[in-house]
Amino acid sequence: MLMSFPGPRSAIHWRTASALILLGLVMGLCARPAWGQGSIASHTGEIQGKIAQDPELRRYPHLQQFVAGVVPRRQPSLRDADPSLATLLEDAKQIDASDQPYLRLTSPEVDTFFRACVADKLTMLRAIGLIARVVNWSNMVLVIDGRDIDAALRAQSLNVGLALPMEHAALFAYIPHLGSQPPFLCRFFAVYDRAFTYSYGKDVLNESVVIGADGGPWLSARKIFDDRQPSGPLYLVESDILYQGTTVGVYNIKGVTIPGWKAMAFGPVDAMFVQGDTLTIQGTRWLKRNVGGFERPEEWSLVGIHPDPPR
Repeated sequence: MLMSFPGPRSAIHWRTASALILLGLVMGLCARPAWGQGSIASHTGEIQGKIAQDPELRRYPHLQQFVAGVVPRRQPSLRDADPSLATLLEDAKQIDASDQPYLRLTSPEVDTFFRACVADKLTMLRAIGLIARVVNWSNMVLVIDGRDIDAALRAQSLNVGLALPMEHAALFAYIPHLGSQPPFLCRFFAVYDRAFTYSYGKDVLNESVVIGADGGPWLSARKIFDDRQPSGPLYLVESDILYQGTTVGVYNIKGVTIPGWKAMAFGPVDAMFVQGDTLTIQGTRWLKRNVGGFERPEEWSLVGIHPDPPR
């Protein structure tokens, strides 16, 4: 069987058609959003649906509204959005991959977050757990700049009550881990730019906590964000956030200690969790403290995120 080949005119038509097909493919790829961006956009509605229906978040409508509003701002890749932070989290062994979705709250958003917490009469521990639920659903690394936390607390004259110290915080981050099983939600990671001792008011807890005690996790000086130059060593606090029923807490804590007798020894804090209306602080050695009435409305102005003085 003889095979026929196109003549000169047919060849021109064939090459023209091929070029048009190729041009169409290129234009189609250029018009299509990046794979990461497309998947984030399609996933946003699903996450917002969970936020709207979640029985825990519905108890706190101001925070519920806040998280629903910031979810659409997620970016497809932590590495692309903030290379310095991606390197820091990798060096601290906090992330599975640096290309997972990422959200850094703006300064006005941090201010709104604290206003929502005050309006809902939240404790910091409960607020952390509620944010962690959204982080878990969205698989995004959510980051708050310590400078923005400091600015919001000063602007609103807030006291965070019985919580992880906010002083000298350079970074708070919520970090999901794929394949984790309930009730684990995500990791909570804090970075402080100095070692220090923080004392709670005697009416709240007659104790102090130490950030950056000898033997705790730390990193040498390095950039946290691209717009911040390194200074001295960075002191780290690491923990897991668990939420089951209404019980919420941080567990497997590293980097927080309570001074022992005459400050001769330190008791590492292993977990802080609220069950019922009691907060339990327990350590890996001798430490165990219970704080009753932790989430009772009448105690909120001592242990919750509240204006100081209360108003």
